[in-house]
Amino acid sequence: MVGMCFIVRRVLVLSIMAGSVIFAPALIACVLFAPSLYAPAQCFGQNRSEGRSQGPQQSGSRVGLRSVPGTTEVASVPGTAQWQGQAKRPENRVVASRIVERSRTIERFQITSDGTAETVQISSLVTPSLLHEEYNASVQIQATRPGVRVALRVVFPHQLDPRTRQPLETLLEGDSYKREGEWQTLRFSDPMRRLETQLRLLRAELHRSDLDVRQPIVSGIVLLVETVSGETFVDVGESRSGPEVAIPSSVTVPIVPVSSVTSDMSQDSTLQFVPLQVELNQILLNKKPVLLRFLPDHGESMDLVEQLKLNSVWIPDCRETDRARALYESGLAVLATPPHPEFEPGKQFQLLSSLPPLDVVCPNASAWYMGTRIAPDQLPHFLAWSRETRSADRNLDRVQMADVIGLEGVVSREIDLVGIGRHVIGRAESIGELRNQLFRRHRTAGQLSAPWTWVQVEPSGFQQQWRERMSSPMPFVEPEQILLQVNAAMSSGCKGVGYWKTRQFDPQNPLDEETLLAIELANLELMLIEPFLARGRVDTHLSMQPKEPEVGKGSLKDSLKNNKQPWLQQAFSSPRLSASVMGLEQPEGPDAAVITAGGSMLILVTHWDKTSQFVPSTMYSPELSLVVAASETASPYLISTTGIRGLPREVRAGGLKVTLKNFDRSAMVVVASDLGMLRSMEERIHQISGRAAEILTRLSSLKYRRVLQTVEILREYNGAPPEADRLFALAQEANDRAQEQFRQKDYPETADYARTSLQYLRQIQVLAWQAAMKGVDSPVSYPHTVSFMTLPSHFEMRARMADTNARESINQLPTGSFENLRELSTSGWRFDEASDSGYTCSADVVTEGSQRNSVLRMSAWLPNSPQGEPLVRSFEVTPIVVTSPAVAVQGGEIIRIRGRFRRGRSIQSQVPLPLLIFDSELGPESGLRFRLESEWQSFEMVREIAPGSNTFTISAALNGMGEVQLDDLSVTRITTVPPIGPAVPLTLTGDTKESTDPPARRSADARASGEISN
Repeated sequence: MVGMCFIVRRVLVLSIMAGSVIFAPALIACVLFAPSLYAPAQCFGQNRSEGRSQGPQQSGSRVGLRSVPGTTEVASVPGTAQWQGQAKRPENRVVASRIVERSRTIERFQITSDGTAETVQISSLVTPSLLHEEYNASVQIQATRPGVRVALRVVFPHQLDPRTRQPLETLLEGDSYKREGEWQTLRFSDPMRRLETQLRLLRAELHRSDLDVRQPIVSGIVLLVETVSGETFVDVGESRSGPEVAIPSSVTVPIVPVSSVTSDMSQDSTLQFVPLQVELNQILLNKKPVLLRFLPDHGESMDLVEQLKLNSVWIPDCRETDRARALYESGLAVLATPPHPEFEPGKQFQLLSSLPPLDVVCPNASAWYMGTRIAPDQLPHFLAWSRETRSADRNLDRVQMADVIGLEGVVSREIDLVGIGRHVIGRAESIGELRNQLFRRHRTAGQLSAPWTWVQVEPSGFQQQWRERMSSPMPFVEPEQILLQVNAAMSSGCKGVGYWKTRQFDPQNPLDEETLLAIELANLELMLIEPFLARGRVDTHLSMQPKEPEVGKGSLKDSLKNNKQPWLQQAFSSPRLSASVMGLEQPEGPDAAVITAGGSMLILVTHWDKTSQFVPSTMYSPELSLVVAASETASPYLISTTGIRGLPREVRAGGLKVTLKNFDRSAMVVVASDLGMLRSMEERIHQISGRAAEILTRLSSLKYRRVLQTVEILREYNGAPPEADRLFALAQEANDRAQEQFRQKDYPETADYARTSLQYLRQIQVLAWQAAMKGVDSPVSYPHTVSFMTLPSHFEMRARMADTNARESINQLPTGSFENLRELSTSGWRFDEASDSGYTCSADVVTEGSQRNSVLRMSAWLPNSPQGEPLVRSFEVTPIVVTSPAVAVQGGEIIRIRGRFRRGRSIQSQVPLPLLIFDSELGPESGLRFRLESEWQSFEMVREIAPGSNTFTISAALNGMGEVQLDDLSVTRITTVPPIGPAVPLTLTGDTKESTDPPARRSADARASGEISN
């Protein structure tokens, strides 16, 4: 029969190859109506109940493997077999069936995976027995690929697992399957030697050296199967184990396993916190891959926390047990800061008092948040605190997380979740530069499995303190800036974001409401693409190509001349260009982060520029495109929180062309062929589209009122843009249409009109900001150009400076010319060098040029670095700072700082902006950053002195390796001198009647009457 089937199949193949269409139908019918002939030759592992087959080149192929002899029946019996198999991840699926032979029954397991890594356990119970030297086991299996391992499940009845609160379990591994498609007997022997090896690993994993491992009990046999993309089949035949040794009656232990032997948290009723774990570049909450979304807790209502779509909250004080319990009962993960142990002063390894058991102090904490902005010099204390926390929490061994400034690779050896990044709103660094820095730190650290970062939603602490002293309006973090920061985190590969704030939000405050709506909108977008972000990885970054200009009657030479790209790039350009994210230059224009998860792809497109950290730009392009590598069946879909729309499928050289029209700020594109995944995404969009449209409409209304109020104030200083009225009308019209479409429940149209309104409002903000920037070298040169909301203060300060009564003093820093060495050494100049930075630094006065001019030279270099080798870490280190002597000042004065600089001749800088100039009033975060040139360049800074300040200093710092020369530093004070009235004749008492008006009123009246000239 088998030979006959082979001949029929062979003739069928030959006839088809020869183009014979006459006999092919008959041959096919012969095969179809003769199942008894074809069935014995079926390949091993075919799932007849589903009737599917698989090509020979796919993972888990069944072609070429020997069939099970004597098979007479295939019956699907999931859940009733002696052997049981189940995957923990929803991306992996295990289907069990039973093959009944003449003399035996075989359990068959089909494991289907999209490539998500997991060790699937196929287990069987055995007669419980004490583990002893002569205990052994064996299992007959046949599989479609090698690597399946046999193991014994062993339970320690006298030791509780701190992770599950159940008796500790472990697996002792034996033989491994080697020859795919053939039956093989996997054996387990020498149990006591394997047990001793496993115990060493357990003690290290649990941080416990006092494990009670008396009377270990064998409870089952396990087959361990590593998942791969595609299908894997495992046939399990006969198994043996023993000899058994009876368990003493005094020992009671559950025979059915209550937990996996990995670090997964059990869902036992004794668990009082939401399990949070980190594994394989993923963060798991309740064993589900998620993107961590949290904020510091300042007593917000539970309704507000739920509305923001957070999945965790940071409680700064772990002793707030009532608040932690309330958050836990709401299903949120609680991130708590543990108490500090007391160390011997100056000795981080000598405890004066240890920590209490943390499972008692804070039983509802899911993870420990250890600190924010931890500097390298704080690491010894921080790591000692971390070790003591683990010791005090050894019963639960919860995840630790912290935010660090540098050395994240070192910290990641002790800390599970390492936060990276920095605040950039209102600073010289752009949000695009932040994205590149996050990506660079993630890739170069090497140890970061799931990095996260803070998103700034309020002004920095330095800005808030200074403006409170000045009684000046606070800068406002625009909704677009919050969304851009989130996009920067996601396109760099971060697995979590925290929204940084220092106070409680007030939903009744319009400014706070805008911020809350922006956070909620950002979280809705993250929830929509969470399957990609939580499990996927950033594969590459691609440049977006603007629409090519139409070629007219001119020559090719003319079209190339009109193109702004370099001619060589035009000649060899491709629509699939990689964007540089590992470099140190700031990105400008839109680019795309390509994130893959399973068989699908997410393209996250974001517009970057150099000024949106101050005032968001329009961020609009009529048409953009890129080419991505995709499968032949994949299609692109534009998704948003209000809808999903298919894009034209254009196949180009190198992949699939994706075109975006009317691009505004950011876009999300999914390239996939999995219709099930797309239907699931449609369901999620349907659930959130109404709320997302409502948020956008409300944001448009709130921003309209806020921008209108600010522009009305600017009109008093002639700072309002001439186009403001027209743009306000267009924004109002778009917002009205958005509200009308929302009432009709057309959510995609609602979102489009609301975004259009926001775009017009951004144009007004940019025009007003550009008017304020006239004559200003940099936005951080003046203190009030860092935000749209502070522009009225800027025009008011400029008016004070232009007042005819304003007087500017002489240079208050005479040693800033660096000519008199004796005065320099005694006047109070300070030289600070970073400790343990690895750099060699110097600051000295040298004579340059034929004019014998003396300048200050600052240098920093790495002695052992190869010549010309780029050191990325140099951007994160400030090895040298030089600070001027203190200048006496008074609150309310305006200070002008001038100077010049140029690049040194000996050491080449390795970062684009190595020089930082900052002052004592606003600090380094509001400093000026410069690109060094060989010729002298000038700079100017203007600062207001807050009440209470009586001294002022200026500092210069080098970022990384480099050399700079400084000269002609000057600090002058601008004061407004009150006008002096006309001389009043001296009169005797009683000659005239004395006026009862105050002097100020008399002076004003005199000006009004023309007696005093202005």
